Amino acid sequence: MKRIIAIFLLFCLLFCGCHSAQKQPVQTETVTESATVVTEQAELVCRPLLYKVTSEGGGTLYLFGSIHAADKRAKPLPGFVMDAYRESSYLAVECDTVALTEDMDRQIQLMMAFLCESGMKTEDYLGNVLYTKLKDYLSTQGLYAPAYDLYTPAMWMSLAENAIVEQAGLDANKGIDTQLLKKAHKEEKEIREVESAEFQYTLLANLDLQLLCIMLEEYVDHAEDEVAALTGMYEAWLAGDEEALLSLVSEDAPEELTEEELALYENYNKAMITDRNLHMLEVAEGYLKEKTTGFMVVGAAHVLGDGALVSLLQERGYTVELVAPYD
Repeated sequence: MKRIIAIFLLFCLLFCGCHSAQKQPVQTETVTESATVVTEQAELVCRPLLYKVTSEGGGTLYLFGSIHAADKRAKPLPGFVMDAYRESSYLAVECDTVALTEDMDRQIQLMMAFLCESGMKTEDYLGNVLYTKLKDYLSTQGLYAPAYDLYTPAMWMSLAENAIVEQAGLDANKGIDTQLLKKAHKEEKEIREVESAEFQYTLLANLDLQLLCIMLEEYVDHAEDEVAALTGMYEAWLAGDEEALLSLVSEDAPEELTEEELALYENYNKAMITDRNLHMLEVAEGYLKEKTTGFMVVGAAHVLGDGALVSLLQERGYTVELVAPYD
């Protein structure tokens, strides 16, 4: 199930980001180098893919594929990315997770969709064997609490994902979206939501139970492989390795899937990637009709690959150029 796990890690860190924001206090970093030196160092280790999309009508949209957890090598973001951000009159993101983490009432309301049905607990959905394995795994990572037994497997999927992220040495608080959102909020820059937290939470809450069990089993039984997969994705993102990222988001379905599991897999990809890509395309085209410059950051799985934004926008006749990092 590597393909399903890989895609999930690229764009579904909504729970993870909120969980991390509540679990870990924000620490003030001590700046010991000049901004120029720090930026130069960032250019050397962080050269992610940034695309410039232009329309005949004069609209410009910078398209930046994000990975939603990072480490200190991606902070600060390199100068060529930040220059594009500063040139833009607005920041567009999948959803404003920074605003969400500051709104506890909204978080509580959204989490209601993940409560177990009356009289049931997580174990009733997962079965004793998988529940016990998952509970033990999360406990070793310091991520289990008895209160989680009141939540459906979709919530546990987020917890397992958080464990993988932490084992990989990454941090959702250093995620690309989060960095840019915090800066935009501080500067009072216009922030636009391509989707919304409500949309993403609903999407996750409605994932098929059988598929969730398969994915959770994969996390528990092959945690080291998942850590390695996430690490590989992050390294490819840092290096701006378009070919490597394309291969990671364009793999075929695993051969070991049964016919029923393959159908679940295809439905999952349609809901989580294909349909969302088409919606993002519609939003991006709306932005490009404006005679202004914007900066749109969405998960890397929505930017690269067949049916993703770069290819879709090219097919619609827009000019899409890769922005070269500064030497």
